[in-house]
Amino acid sequence: MSSATIYAIYYLSKPPFMANGMPLPPSMLGYYGYTRFGCNVDYKVTEHIGVQVGGQIVKRTYSNRYEADPIATPYIMVGRKKKIGIGLPVGQILQGFLGK
Repeated sequence: MSSATIYAIYYLSKPPFMANGMPLPPSMLGYYGYTRFGCNVDYKVTEHIGVQVGGQIVKRTYSNRYEADPIATPYIMVGRKKKIGIGLPVGQILQGFLGK
């Protein structure tokens, strides 16, 4: 069984600034959303094991360029009803190791 997802999240507002006009520190930027467009395919190999594969384009805060991010996340389903998935974003980890 497999499924496909296409999504787009677009933020129209300007990046947030602190009260004194300085940009937000990285510790606070995690709570601010990114503009992103992408798609992925969720392929279930078995009832317990699956993988999500795809890609997305992300516009980071305080940047005017868009960056491509791969999506490759193997996961396992746990629990009696198999509704809880635990995955590891291998695509983003490899991109971080290999450089952008």
